[in-house]
Amino acid sequence: MARTMGRFEEAFTLDRRAVELDPLSEWAYMNLGVHAYYTGRLQDAFSAFQKVLDMNPEAVMAHQVMGRILLAQGRLPQALAEMEKEPDPGWRLYGMAIVNYALGNKKESDTETAEYVAKNYDGAAFQIAEIYASRGDADRAFEWLDRAHNQRDTALVFFKGDPLLNNLELDPRYHVFLKKMRLPT
Repeated sequence: MARTMGRFEEAFTLDRRAVELDPLSEWAYMNLGVHAYYTGRLQDAFSAFQKVLDMNPEAVMAHQVMGRILLAQGRLPQALAEMEKEPDPGWRLYGMAIVNYALGNKKESDTETAEYVAKNYDGAAFQIAEIYASRGDADRAFEWLDRAHNQRDTALVFFKGDPLLNNLELDPRYHVFLKKMRLPT
């Protein structure tokens, strides 16, 4: 609940406690890593996901989130290499579309984005919105956010404070969407 409401410091504190209580929980470290990423604690986030991979080298999403962390650090070649390690083909494609665009590989990113949309039209509207937001395409990002809302996409719990959506926050539609989601503005 703290994460959904945008209270990432509180979520981060709760996650640290969860790791203390259950230091062998992959999910506790994943949550810690995500909330560290959302609060800008990029090294803490990276360390948490490295711990996840130490426990489970095939952990789905771990390489993809580590790639996003590296992207946020401006380490684009390393971000691409991390995305390529993602074992889940859908999350790998998602991550590659984002990082290739950031690297200036627009043609590759366009192809990856189109493929991701085609394969996930009904099941990943939120992630598609993230891809478009990361590309600076606010119109398409909000179109897909609306689809995510209409589809009751559970990934919308990540909306508030999502680093890939930061560039949408100055758009008036962002606050309209927060109200639509009944989240604090």
